[in-house]
Amino acid sequence: MVPVEVYKSEWMAKYGSYAILLREIGGERTYPIFVDELDAQMVSLLEEQKCFLPYTSSRVLHDLLDRVDVSICRVDIFRQFLGDVLAKISFHHKGKLTKMICQPAPALELALRCNLEIRVQDCLMYGDTASHQSNDKQELAALKDALIQAIKSEAYEDAARLRDQISRMEKRQGQGHGESH
Repeated sequence: MVPVEVYKSEWMAKYGSYAILLREIGGERTYPIFVDELDAQMVSLLEEQKCFLPYTSSRVLHDLLDRVDVSICRVDIFRQFLGDVLAKISFHHKGKLTKMICQPAPALELALRCNLEIRVQDCLMYGDTASHQSNDKQELAALKDALIQAIKSEAYEDAARLRDQISRMEKRQGQGHGESH
């Protein structure tokens, strides 16, 4: 797992989606988490407010967690077996380490509110250290993530466009024959 920080939140026209860009701490590799506009705005606002007093809701959240004896450790972002990218929130409760799986956007919001460590699975990161072929595979994976998000948010026109873009890219890479995800 690679420790990362929220770098920025932006509209990525290439994918037709908003993304929260995570950047390797002390490095150049990145990973985009594709989100809807509201999630992108919330994460962006929380990131901008780091240097100011936390929002009232953040203070209430800290108090609530303390009262129920929960100490959140970190957020890990990983790719599941069938390709979905998910987040795992690790926390201690009553002396026992517990984990909860959820979507990346709310986990990132929680990490920013509670000043938690954020880590991304190494194979998801891409940037200067990867070869051109590896970058293509990672771009294809990012497109597939965007497709999943488009389907989940019922943006079927975007999903169709992404599906076609994935198909063209797989044909260019010679991967279009029988590889399933």
